[in-house]
Amino acid sequence: MANYAESSLPEDYVLWGPANFIYYPEKGGESPIQLPLSAVILDHNGLTNILAGANGNPRPGRGNIQDISYKDILVISQPSPEACVHIYDGDIIEHSVFETSDILIVVSKSNITNVLIEDDIHTPQDIIFGTQPKHTWCYYYQKASLARQGGDWEAVIDFYNAAAEQDLHPNDQIELMPFLQAFAYSGEKKKVKQLSTRINTETYYQYQACQVLSEMGEHGYPLSVEMETHIEKLFCKKKQP
Repeated sequence: MANYAESSLPEDYVLWGPANFIYYPEKGGESPIQLPLSAVILDHNGLTNILAGANGNPRPGRGNIQDISYKDILVISQPSPEACVHIYDGDIIEHSVFETSDILIVVSKSNITNVLIEDDIHTPQDIIFGTQPKHTWCYYYQKASLARQGGDWEAVIDFYNAAAEQDLHPNDQIELMPFLQAFAYSGEKKKVKQLSTRINTETYYQYQACQVLSEMGEHGYPLSVEMETHIEKLFCKKKQP
């Protein structure tokens, strides 16, 4: 399930078409073709089936068949035209303030393990997608998000430094979260403090930073006691009236 910034998705082929061209570009067999990757659009039927964990049935299309699995989805969204593409992990609270309410309804159902971090990289075909664009902030953010999924915190920091060297910054401050986690896990209190001044400009992001950092130990990446105290003061301590 995906959301394109400020663009409606009238048909599911707008999603599964590009995805299959990227990951399964080989020519299909006889019609109807069994699609390797299927998709669900952001409508009432799709939302309710995902929330209910409905059992999917083969869905015939125009020369193709999809096997829909409502219990095993990946939620992808570009919350605004200025934001990067966000691939959601249902176990982590990391939502843009620009995100649509429909995405927020199902984001907890997103299974991040559907992103196969050990698989080979699939480069989109130039003839269909054009040449690779210039590496802007989103390139480094999305690379860092992938490295975070594999627990490679050193790589996350390397991507941050590479972006900083080029004076690249996010338009949506929630995209600092992978880097904030990496610096916290590495014990870099100064860097955590620096990022807090940008994240805490949005109350919802400050709340999320508190939650995400406080739960890192539950995901196998415990922070030092000193860093936990530092985080509590920066993100979690409620202001007195």
